[in-house]
Amino acid sequence: TERETSVPLPSPFPIHFLHWFNMPIIRYPNPSTRPSSMMSRSLINRKQINGSRLPTQKLYKNPYKLDRRPIRPNSGPAKEFVSRVKIPHGAKYGAAFILSALSQEVENFLPMMSRMTGDEFTFFLRDKDSADAIRSMSGRIKHPKTGHKLTIFVNSTVAPWVPLKKEETEAIKKVIASRADQKTRALDLSEFATHEVFKKDDLMFSLTKSNVFLAVVEMIESDYSNINALSFKGNRIKYLEVASMLPFFAKNLKVLDLSDNQISSISELEKLKGIPLTTLFLENNPICEQYSKASDYLRFSPFPHPITDSFE
Repeated sequence: TERETSVPLPSPFPIHFLHWFNMPIIRYPNPSTRPSSMMSRSLINRKQINGSRLPTQKLYKNPYKLDRRPIRPNSGPAKEFVSRVKIPHGAKYGAAFILSALSQEVENFLPMMSRMTGDEFTFFLRDKDSADAIRSMSGRIKHPKTGHKLTIFVNSTVAPWVPLKKEETEAIKKVIASRADQKTRALDLSEFATHEVFKKDDLMFSLTKSNVFLAVVEMIESDYSNINALSFKGNRIKYLEVASMLPFFAKNLKVLDLSDNQISSISELEKLKGIPLTTLFLENNPICEQYSKASDYLRFSPFPHPITDSFE
Protein backbone atom coordinates (compact mmCIF):
# COMPACT_ATOMS: atom_id res chain seq x y z
CA THR A 1 0.00 0.00 0.00
CA GLU A 2 1.02 3.60 -0.44
CA ARG A 3 -0.41 6.94 0.46
CA GLU A 4 -1.29 9.08 -2.53
CA THR A 5 -3.27 12.21 -3.12
CA SER A 6 -3.45 12.27 -6.92
CA VAL A 7 -5.02 8.86 -7.60
CA PRO A 8 -8.78 9.05 -8.27
CA LEU A 9 -10.86 6.83 -6.02
CA PRO A 10 -14.06 5.23 -7.39
CA SER A 11 -16.09 6.15 -4.36
CA PRO A 12 -19.27 8.14 -3.74
CA PHE A 13 -17.28 10.27 -1.27
CA PRO A 14 -15.00 13.05 -2.53
CA ILE A 15 -11.28 12.67 -1.90
CA HIS A 16 -11.05 15.73 0.34
CA PHE A 17 -13.76 14.20 2.55
CA LEU A 18 -11.66 11.06 3.09
CA HIS A 19 -8.61 13.15 3.82
CA TRP A 20 -10.57 14.96 6.50
CA PHE A 21 -10.70 11.63 8.36
CA ASN A 22 -7.02 11.06 7.55
CA MET A 23 -7.85 7.84 5.63
CA PRO A 24 -5.22 6.44 3.25
CA ILE A 25 -6.08 5.91 -0.41
CA ILE A 26 -5.10 2.41 -1.53
CA ARG A 27 -4.21 1.58 -5.10
CA TYR A 28 -3.58 -1.89 -6.55
CA PRO A 29 -1.68 -1.54 -9.84
CA ASN A 30 -1.94 -5.26 -10.55
CA PRO A 31 -5.55 -6.61 -10.34
CA SER A 32 -4.22 -10.04 -9.36
CA THR A 33 -3.01 -8.59 -6.04
CA ARG A 34 -6.40 -7.05 -5.34
CA PRO A 35 -8.41 -8.86 -2.62
CA SER A 36 -11.26 -10.94 -4.03
CA SER A 37 -13.72 -9.27 -1.66
CA MET A 38 -13.14 -5.96 -3.47
CA MET A 39 -13.50 -7.38 -6.99
CA SER A 40 -16.74 -7.00 -8.83
CA ARG A 41 -18.79 -10.03 -9.80
CA SER A 42 -18.21 -9.37 -13.50
CA LEU A 43 -14.43 -9.43 -12.94
CA ILE A 44 -14.61 -12.61 -10.90
CA ASN A 45 -16.79 -14.44 -13.42
CA ARG A 46 -15.42 -13.21 -16.71
CA LYS A 47 -11.98 -11.60 -16.57
CA GLN A 48 -9.00 -13.87 -17.06
CA ILE A 49 -5.61 -12.94 -15.75
CA ASN A 50 -2.35 -14.56 -16.91
CA GLY A 51 -4.31 -17.17 -18.88
CA SER A 52 -6.04 -18.64 -15.79
CA ARG A 53 -9.57 -18.02 -14.59
CA LEU A 54 -9.95 -16.36 -11.22
CA PRO A 55 -11.56 -18.40 -8.46
CA THR A 56 -15.23 -17.55 -8.10
CA GLN A 57 -16.49 -16.07 -4.86
CA LYS A 58 -19.56 -17.54 -3.17
CA LEU A 59 -21.95 -14.66 -2.72
CA TYR A 60 -24.45 -14.39 0.09
CA LYS A 61 -28.01 -15.25 -0.92
CA ASN A 62 -30.90 -13.78 1.00
CA PRO A 63 -33.16 -16.69 2.02
CA TYR A 64 -36.13 -14.34 2.42
CA LYS A 65 -35.94 -12.84 -1.06
CA LEU A 66 -38.72 -13.98 -3.39
CA ASP A 67 -37.43 -15.74 -6.49
CA ARG A 68 -39.54 -14.45 -9.38
CA ARG A 69 -37.93 -16.55 -12.09
CA PRO A 70 -40.43 -18.79 -13.95
CA ILE A 71 -40.44 -22.44 -13.02
CA ARG A 72 -39.30 -24.53 -15.98
CA PRO A 73 -39.70 -28.30 -15.80
CA ASN A 74 -36.67 -30.38 -16.64
CA SER A 75 -38.66 -32.62 -18.94
CA GLY A 76 -41.99 -32.61 -20.71
CA PRO A 77 -43.56 -32.39 -24.16
CA ALA A 78 -42.17 -29.67 -26.38
CA LYS A 79 -44.58 -26.85 -27.16
CA GLU A 80 -45.73 -26.34 -30.71
CA PHE A 81 -46.42 -22.87 -32.06
CA VAL A 82 -49.08 -22.27 -34.69
CA SER A 83 -50.95 -19.30 -36.15
CA ARG A 84 -54.36 -18.53 -34.68
CA VAL A 85 -56.84 -16.85 -37.02
CA LYS A 86 -59.68 -14.94 -35.37
CA ILE A 87 -62.65 -13.38 -37.18
CA PRO A 88 -64.86 -11.18 -34.98
CA HIS A 89 -68.60 -11.33 -35.71
CA GLY A 90 -67.98 -14.50 -37.70
CA ALA A 91 -71.45 -15.81 -36.87
CA LYS A 92 -73.13 -13.33 -39.21
CA TYR A 93 -71.00 -14.60 -42.11
CA GLY A 94 -71.14 -18.31 -41.28
CA ALA A 95 -68.25 -20.75 -40.99
CA ALA A 96 -68.93 -22.28 -44.42
CA PHE A 97 -68.71 -18.92 -46.21
CA ILE A 98 -65.55 -17.84 -44.34
CA LEU A 99 -63.63 -21.04 -45.06
CA SER A 100 -64.83 -21.20 -48.66
CA ALA A 101 -63.88 -17.58 -49.34
CA LEU A 102 -60.42 -17.96 -47.82
CA SER A 103 -59.75 -21.22 -49.67
CA GLN A 104 -60.38 -19.44 -52.98
CA GLU A 105 -57.88 -16.71 -52.15
CA VAL A 106 -55.12 -18.66 -50.34
CA GLU A 107 -53.15 -21.51 -51.86
CA ASN A 108 -52.62 -24.64 -49.78
CA PHE A 109 -55.28 -23.55 -47.28
CA LEU A 110 -55.47 -26.17 -44.49
CA PRO A 111 -57.49 -24.83 -41.53
CA MET A 112 -57.36 -26.82 -38.29
CA MET A 113 -59.74 -27.04 -35.34
CA SER A 114 -62.24 -24.47 -36.60
CA ARG A 115 -64.74 -23.34 -33.99
CA MET A 116 -67.54 -20.81 -33.61
CA THR A 117 -67.44 -19.51 -30.05
CA GLY A 118 -70.34 -17.16 -29.49
CA ASP A 119 -70.01 -14.56 -32.25
CA GLU A 120 -66.32 -15.25 -32.93
CA PHE A 121 -64.93 -17.72 -35.46
CA THR A 122 -61.43 -19.13 -34.96
CA PHE A 123 -59.15 -21.73 -36.50
CA PHE A 124 -55.44 -22.58 -36.58
CA LEU A 125 -52.79 -22.90 -39.29
CA ARG A 126 -49.40 -24.60 -39.33
CA ASP A 127 -48.10 -22.92 -42.49
CA LYS A 128 -46.77 -19.43 -41.79
CA ASP A 129 -47.02 -18.35 -45.44
CA SER A 130 -50.72 -19.18 -45.45
CA ALA A 131 -51.16 -17.22 -42.22
CA ASP A 132 -49.43 -14.17 -43.72
CA ALA A 133 -51.60 -14.41 -46.83
CA ILE A 134 -54.78 -14.57 -44.74
CA ARG A 135 -53.64 -11.58 -42.68
CA SER A 136 -53.34 -9.57 -45.88
CA MET A 137 -56.94 -10.47 -46.81
CA SER A 138 -58.42 -8.57 -43.87
CA GLY A 139 -60.97 -6.05 -45.11
CA ARG A 140 -60.82 -7.34 -48.70
CA ILE A 141 -63.48 -10.09 -48.62
CA LYS A 142 -67.13 -8.98 -48.83
CA HIS A 143 -70.23 -10.96 -48.01
CA PRO A 144 -72.30 -11.17 -51.24
CA LYS A 145 -75.62 -10.39 -49.52
CA THR A 146 -74.80 -7.94 -46.73
CA GLY A 147 -71.69 -6.34 -48.24
CA HIS A 148 -69.88 -6.53 -44.89
CA LYS A 149 -66.11 -6.97 -45.02
CA LEU A 150 -64.29 -9.65 -43.02
CA THR A 151 -61.94 -8.38 -40.34
CA ILE A 152 -59.19 -10.94 -39.74
CA PHE A 153 -56.69 -11.07 -36.90
CA VAL A 154 -53.71 -13.47 -37.02
CA ASN A 155 -51.26 -14.09 -34.19
CA SER A 156 -48.75 -16.75 -33.16
CA THR A 157 -49.75 -18.88 -30.19
CA VAL A 158 -49.12 -22.22 -28.51
CA ALA A 159 -51.08 -25.02 -30.15
CA PRO A 160 -54.18 -26.04 -28.13
CA TRP A 161 -53.23 -29.70 -28.43
CA VAL A 162 -50.39 -31.75 -26.94
CA PRO A 163 -47.81 -32.78 -29.58
CA LEU A 164 -47.26 -36.51 -29.97
CA LYS A 165 -43.87 -38.11 -29.60
CA LYS A 166 -42.09 -39.56 -32.61
CA GLU A 167 -42.69 -43.16 -31.59
CA GLU A 168 -46.39 -42.43 -31.00
CA THR A 169 -46.71 -40.91 -34.45
CA GLU A 170 -45.01 -43.93 -35.99
CA ALA A 171 -47.45 -46.27 -34.21
CA ILE A 172 -50.44 -44.34 -35.60
CA LYS A 173 -48.93 -44.37 -39.07
CA LYS A 174 -48.47 -48.14 -38.89
CA VAL A 175 -52.11 -48.69 -37.88
CA ILE A 176 -53.44 -46.46 -40.66
CA ALA A 177 -51.29 -48.25 -43.25
CA SER A 178 -52.69 -51.60 -42.15
CA ARG A 179 -56.28 -50.35 -42.53
CA ALA A 180 -55.95 -48.68 -45.95
CA ASP A 181 -57.16 -50.31 -49.16
CA GLN A 182 -55.49 -48.65 -52.12
CA LYS A 183 -57.52 -50.55 -54.72
CA THR A 184 -60.91 -49.34 -53.52
CA ARG A 185 -59.45 -46.09 -52.12
CA ALA A 186 -61.08 -46.79 -48.75
CA LEU A 187 -59.79 -46.32 -45.22
CA ASP A 188 -61.37 -48.26 -42.36
CA LEU A 189 -60.57 -46.68 -38.97
CA SER A 190 -63.46 -48.24 -37.08
CA GLU A 191 -62.70 -49.00 -33.40
CA PHE A 192 -59.33 -47.36 -33.90
CA ALA A 193 -58.12 -47.61 -30.28
CA THR A 194 -58.52 -51.42 -30.16
CA HIS A 195 -55.84 -52.17 -32.74
CA GLU A 196 -53.26 -54.74 -31.66
CA VAL A 197 -50.35 -52.35 -32.30
CA PHE A 198 -51.67 -50.05 -29.59
CA LYS A 199 -52.42 -52.91 -27.23
CA LYS A 200 -48.93 -54.34 -27.69
CA ASP A 201 -47.26 -51.04 -26.73
CA ASP A 202 -49.91 -50.23 -24.09
CA LEU A 203 -50.99 -47.05 -25.88
CA MET A 204 -54.36 -45.38 -25.28
CA PHE A 205 -54.98 -43.77 -28.65
CA SER A 206 -58.66 -43.03 -28.85
CA LEU A 207 -60.07 -40.66 -31.47
CA THR A 208 -61.79 -38.80 -28.64
CA LYS A 209 -58.37 -37.23 -27.97
CA SER A 210 -57.97 -34.20 -30.20
CA ASN A 211 -54.20 -34.65 -30.71
CA VAL A 212 -54.68 -38.27 -31.84
CA PHE A 213 -57.60 -37.40 -34.12
CA LEU A 214 -55.59 -34.47 -35.50
CA ALA A 215 -52.59 -36.69 -36.28
CA VAL A 216 -54.86 -39.15 -38.10
CA VAL A 217 -56.47 -36.48 -40.28
CA GLU A 218 -53.09 -34.95 -41.14
CA MET A 219 -51.77 -38.36 -42.18
CA ILE A 220 -54.84 -38.80 -44.37
CA GLU A 221 -54.01 -35.50 -46.10
CA SER A 222 -50.34 -36.39 -46.63
CA ASP A 223 -50.62 -40.07 -47.62
CA TYR A 224 -54.27 -40.90 -48.42
CA SER A 225 -55.78 -37.69 -49.78
CA ASN A 226 -57.30 -39.57 -52.75
CA ILE A 227 -59.61 -41.79 -50.65
CA ASN A 228 -63.33 -41.68 -51.41
CA ALA A 229 -64.56 -43.78 -48.46
CA LEU A 230 -63.71 -43.33 -44.78
CA SER A 231 -65.04 -45.06 -41.67
CA PHE A 232 -64.88 -43.71 -38.11
CA LYS A 233 -67.39 -46.24 -36.84
CA GLY A 234 -67.40 -47.14 -33.13
CA ASN A 235 -64.93 -44.54 -31.85
CA ARG A 236 -67.16 -42.74 -29.30
CA ILE A 237 -66.74 -39.48 -31.21
CA LYS A 238 -68.93 -36.69 -29.87
CA TYR A 239 -67.41 -33.53 -31.36
CA LEU A 240 -66.37 -33.04 -34.98
CA GLU A 241 -64.00 -30.08 -34.71
CA VAL A 242 -61.11 -32.16 -36.04
CA ALA A 243 -63.30 -33.88 -38.63
CA SER A 244 -64.23 -30.41 -39.94
CA MET A 245 -60.76 -30.43 -41.54
CA LEU A 246 -61.82 -33.20 -43.95
CA PRO A 247 -63.24 -30.85 -46.63
CA PHE A 248 -59.69 -29.52 -47.09
CA PHE A 249 -57.68 -32.65 -46.19
CA ALA A 250 -59.72 -35.24 -48.14
CA LYS A 251 -61.40 -33.38 -51.00
CA ASN A 252 -62.45 -36.54 -52.90
CA LEU A 253 -64.33 -38.09 -49.99
CA LYS A 254 -67.79 -39.40 -50.98
CA VAL A 255 -68.71 -41.93 -48.28
CA LEU A 256 -68.34 -41.25 -44.55
CA ASP A 257 -69.33 -43.69 -41.80
CA LEU A 258 -69.92 -42.09 -38.38
CA SER A 259 -72.20 -44.78 -36.99
CA ASP A 260 -71.94 -46.07 -33.39
CA ASN A 261 -70.57 -42.79 -32.04
CA GLN A 262 -71.85 -40.12 -29.62
CA ILE A 263 -72.92 -37.34 -32.01
CA SER A 264 -75.96 -35.62 -30.52
CA SER A 265 -76.28 -32.24 -32.27
CA ILE A 266 -77.06 -31.19 -35.82
CA SER A 267 -74.59 -28.33 -35.35
CA GLU A 268 -71.78 -30.91 -35.25
CA LEU A 269 -72.82 -32.22 -38.66
CA GLU A 270 -72.70 -28.69 -40.04
CA LYS A 271 -68.91 -28.83 -39.60
CA LEU A 272 -68.83 -31.44 -42.39
CA LYS A 273 -70.83 -29.27 -44.78
CA GLY A 274 -67.98 -28.65 -47.21
CA ILE A 275 -67.40 -32.34 -47.97
CA PRO A 276 -69.00 -33.47 -51.28
CA LEU A 277 -70.57 -36.51 -49.60
CA THR A 278 -73.04 -38.80 -51.30
CA THR A 279 -73.41 -41.27 -48.42
CA LEU A 280 -73.38 -40.64 -44.68
CA PHE A 281 -73.97 -43.31 -42.04
CA LEU A 282 -75.25 -42.11 -38.67
CA GLU A 283 -76.85 -45.20 -37.13
CA ASN A 284 -76.69 -45.59 -33.34
CA ASN A 285 -75.92 -41.94 -32.62
CA PRO A 286 -77.96 -39.91 -30.10
CA ILE A 287 -78.89 -37.52 -32.91
CA CYS A 288 -80.94 -40.26 -34.57
CA GLU A 289 -83.29 -40.37 -31.59
CA GLN A 290 -84.30 -36.75 -32.25
CA TYR A 291 -85.75 -37.62 -35.67
CA SER A 292 -88.25 -40.44 -35.91
CA LYS A 293 -88.78 -39.89 -39.65
CA ALA A 294 -86.42 -39.05 -42.48
CA SER A 295 -88.70 -36.13 -43.40
CA ASP A 296 -87.99 -34.56 -40.00
CA TYR A 297 -84.27 -34.84 -40.63
CA LEU A 298 -84.59 -33.27 -44.08
CA ARG A 299 -85.90 -30.04 -42.59
CA PHE A 300 -82.79 -29.56 -40.43
CA SER A 301 -80.10 -31.32 -42.44
CA PRO A 302 -77.12 -29.10 -43.34
CA PHE A 303 -76.39 -31.28 -46.40
CA PRO A 304 -77.87 -31.06 -49.88
CA HIS A 305 -80.67 -33.52 -50.72
CA PRO A 306 -78.60 -36.15 -52.60
CA ILE A 307 -76.99 -37.20 -49.32
CA THR A 308 -80.30 -37.60 -47.50
CA ASP A 309 -81.34 -40.60 -49.58
CA SER A 310 -78.75 -42.77 -47.84
CA PHE A 311 -79.88 -41.48 -44.44
CA GLU A 312 -83.44 -42.57 -45.15
